[in-house]
Amino acid sequence: MVENVLNLSLEILFQLTGEDYIVIKKTSSDGCRAPVCDGWGGPLSPITGPPPHRLIHEDINVQKILELANRIVELLIGEVTLRGMLGHYTVTALEASG
Repeated sequence: MVENVLNLSLEILFQLTGEDYIVIKKTSSDGCRAPVCDGWGGPLSPITGPPPHRLIHEDINVQKILELANRIVELLIGEVTLRGMLGHYTVTALEASG
């Protein structure tokens, strides 16, 4: 599930910026215990100025981003929305297991 959430998050970043990103797993020997760190194991400094270039992609596909975000939510809460029926029906993981 974690890998799926990360992949969907990367796809959202691509939809927003038009750039590909990768995830690098850090080992515990990297020494970073802060919630947000730079690539060298130290905490990040706050951003004090505007970014050097436009970070938001011009042709944002809002519908695609909403679909990806919905898939992340479904993974996290264990619910699947059944479409194609009259209205929407949500099946929780407990209902599905019977």
